[in-house]
Amino acid sequence: MNTSTEWQQYREMRETGNQLRAEMMGLLPMNFLEKCAHDLGFMREGKIQVQNYLQLFQLEDYALFNYGPTGIVALEKYQQIRQASFTPVQAQFMEALLKSRYSVFHVTNCVPNLGVNVRDLLYGDTLFIVDERFQQGQAEGALFGCRPLVFPQFAMMLGSMQTLSNQFIEQLPYHAQEVAKLQDRSLVKAFERQLLFSMLYDSLQSELDTFES
Repeated sequence: MNTSTEWQQYREMRETGNQLRAEMMGLLPMNFLEKCAHDLGFMREGKIQVQNYLQLFQLEDYALFNYGPTGIVALEKYQQIRQASFTPVQAQFMEALLKSRYSVFHVTNCVPNLGVNVRDLLYGDTLFIVDERFQQGQAEGALFGCRPLVFPQFAMMLGSMQTLSNQFIEQLPYHAQEVAKLQDRSLVKAFERQLLFSMLYDSLQSELDTFES
């Protein structure tokens, strides 16, 4: 991606994604959000408590790709309700979102002021993720978890990246073996939710161990 037109497309898609994400989260029942927050350890004293944007994005991802009160994944329910009124850009964003997969990525090289080339360690794909601010904080060889949205000209992250604990990294071969067995999309969704939960749990446990030592 190296033209002003493509940069404009990226910025338009980013803005569209922020608007749709806020709308989707606003439509979710509070008791469902509280259940998701409880699963992730974000419920304290009977209230949802997130400490930073990373935790907010984790809650959003977990909630949108989880099964709501109707037994349908919350994201797919939103698609059913709103798809007739989507603009072309909104429809393109939703298509990429519905096809997206939460995974673990290895930074193969950085492109200054633009983004990073990455290799998907679970599904085997290679991507170029556009995100100037994200690129500035990364180095070649870094590992992280995220949900990239793939478009014809570029890929971008939904939400934020998740740092990985050493314990989780050691378990990557096991997770890769599990992914290879998954054929049905519903099983992939269930695996993604567990993957996100495992990343978060191991990360929090690592921070706790460091604090106690």
